[in-house]
Amino acid sequence: MTNRLPLQDEVVAISGRLVSLSHADAADLISSAGGRFTRTVTRKTTMLVVGGDGLPLSADGTPDGKLQSVHELIDSGTDIDVLSEAEFLVRTNQDDAGNSIRREYTLAELTQIVGVSAHVIRKWIRHGLLSPVTVNSGLQLFDFGQVSRLGTLAELATNGVSPSAIRAGLKQLSQWLDDPHPMELLTAVDSHRHNLIVRLKDGRLAETRGQLLFDFDAGDSDDEGSSILGLPTTPLLEQAMEYEDEEEFELAADVYRKVLERGDEEPETRFNYANVVYRLGQVTEAIDLFKDALDRDPEYVEAWNNLGSAYLDVDRMEDAVAAFRNALDLRATYADAHFNLATTLDELGHPEDARPHWVAFLNLSDNARRSTRVRTRRLTAKQHVDDGSDAPMILKFEDR
Repeated sequence: MTNRLPLQDEVVAISGRLVSLSHADAADLISSAGGRFTRTVTRKTTMLVVGGDGLPLSADGTPDGKLQSVHELIDSGTDIDVLSEAEFLVRTNQDDAGNSIRREYTLAELTQIVGVSAHVIRKWIRHGLLSPVTVNSGLQLFDFGQVSRLGTLAELATNGVSPSAIRAGLKQLSQWLDDPHPMELLTAVDSHRHNLIVRLKDGRLAETRGQLLFDFDAGDSDDEGSSILGLPTTPLLEQAMEYEDEEEFELAADVYRKVLERGDEEPETRFNYANVVYRLGQVTEAIDLFKDALDRDPEYVEAWNNLGSAYLDVDRMEDAVAAFRNALDLRATYADAHFNLATTLDELGHPEDARPHWVAFLNLSDNARRSTRVRTRRLTAKQHVDDGSDAPMILKFEDR
């Protein structure tokens, strides 16, 4: 008696975008596991895999067409299994691919993969829409799924889909997938200036782009003491961050300077201030500020990486190498630090020392949705790896 394959006799369709595989690779996997991949949903379909990249919503905010078809068939009595991408990978014994879904990402990596700018993600963080799952040596790490779902909402809102349509689509997803996550993104969605608005848990309103808003409908209009709900005074540090997000670097630098003059001792403040003055071309001052942040927190991974980049600008190559190595000693899976170290070692004439870091960058940045910047960097890395005569290298990372 032969062993039954994981997807023996299953007819499998895919809804939405996958994180771990391209649809072509998924089709090959389905076939090797004994199933048959189908691009359309019919009464012969026995399984639907829902991709984990973003939300399975169409351009008009309604659930993906395949998901709708499956639930119409289920309602009519057809037996179809609906699996998340993670469940599908477990079913097909793809533990390595499953790690790409569970992996935690830095903010910089997310901006490249999800296609949402860093200042938008920072605003989501500050206004309570997004929180890091862990903070590792000063490096905030985020769940890819949470950020990509928010990215879907922002994309729909930017494309003019009404808040009511988005809310209806999210409600259907939560019911159909037996998954509370889509609705947990929102405590309430209201219409304001034709934008998608999120009511935060503290009652304030914010656009998905992060801008806090006035609520002109709050309160009881019959109450003599009622008034328009204003937002609390923005703290000085948050004002500095707002200016930085808006790329008003001179204004941001002035405010960060005032924050430090008032006695702020946090390494994060010095790190942010260093980034701003670096953008203003004041590299020597930025180096001092990065070092100041590291004096307060020697395990601040991003500060080590950015200090290395600043050293490169003043031709302190060996100091840059040391800084990048310190970053990687703290977090071996920091893709940007691997790329920066590889580039620097090559410039110093040490290609053999650089090659493992090119390979590490390729391994760490291998995601189906990559920005132009990541694709360019991957091409650069691949050229260096292909120049070697060795067999492809697979690195194992032991992260602290």
